[in-house]
Amino acid sequence: MTDTPAGPYRLVTYPVPGPGGEAAVGHRRLNLVWYDPEQRLSGEGSELIER
Repeated sequence: MTDTPAGPYRLVTYPVPGPGGEAAVGHRRLNLVWYDPEQRLSGEGSELIER
């Protein structure tokens, strides 16, 4: 897992199994999560914005 700070935000990456459940190095996928610790949203209200 990698945690990269960018101002108040965090970009967290970690490996997940490949499409067929493969866990071997080179066959896994990488999951990315952009985290806002202050929970600010780009739009109005509390809904998520899909881009």
